[in-house]
Amino acid sequence: YAEVLRQVPEVQAERLAVIGSRPLNGLQFYFQKEIASFESSETAEIERWAKGLGPVDKYLVIRAAQKDNVRTCVQPAPVTFSRLTDKWVLAHVAPAP
Repeated sequence: YAEVLRQVPEVQAERLAVIGSRPLNGLQFYFQKEIASFESSETAEIERWAKGLGPVDKYLVIRAAQKDNVRTCVQPAPVTFSRLTDKWVLAHVAPAP
C-alpha cells in the first residue's frame, strides 16, 4: 500500500486492480474500499474492467511474469511498469490514444 501511494499518490481504489492467484487484502484494508481482483487467466474480465473505466489512468498490481498478459489485455493502451517489491510490479495503463 505504501509503495503504491509513493508511486501514485493520487491513485483511487476504483482505478486499481490486482492480478494474481488471490487478492491482496492489505490493499483493501488500507484503502478502506474493495479492490478489483482477477486471476491471470481471466483476460476477458481484465479487458472489461479496464475498458469499463473509460479513458482514465488505471493501475494493476501484478507479478513480473504477467507483463505480456497485461499488455495484451489493455491494448492499444500504452502500459509502463515499475517495481513495487521483489515479487510485485505496478502496471500503469494510460488512456488509449
